[in-house]
Amino acid sequence: MRTFGERMPGRAYPDRPGAYGFVANTRGEILTAEGPGPGRYLPGGGLEAGETHEHGLVREFAEETGLTIRPAGLLYEACQLIPCLELPHGYLKICRFFAVELTPAEQTIAPRFPIQWLPQRQALEDLEEEVQRWALRMWLDQGRPLQGPLPPAP
Repeated sequence: MRTFGERMPGRAYPDRPGAYGFVANTRGEILTAEGPGPGRYLPGGGLEAGETHEHGLVREFAEETGLTIRPAGLLYEACQLIPCLELPHGYLKICRFFAVELTPAEQTIAPRFPIQWLPQRQALEDLEEEVQRWALRMWLDQGRPLQGPLPPAP
């Protein structure tokens, strides 16, 4: 599986499976959320014990954005090494990326993080994690409408 980031010698990287979703509005803008740290992220996150990727995606989307979704298909899988310098170990984020559809239900809870619809080029530049930028580029390259050329791949 494609892996982004670098291992720091002498550190363990336990697996941290997660699910993330792509949704675009009628203007082609990408839904992003602020995270607990700096930067912007695709909505989604780590799975709880015994949780399926689809269930975790629905839960994380609601917690982070206040929006309800329906997963509309698995698109990509890739990993990101996260060093976590404040801990004695890092994490290997095993990411599954899904297309999602917003459901007509009203917000069920207050969002945990501010959300923002970003133009595609800005989303590619602003996403914090390389694995999310890669997955978004893949999704856009496979048929999402674009407004002008994409920035060059890293």
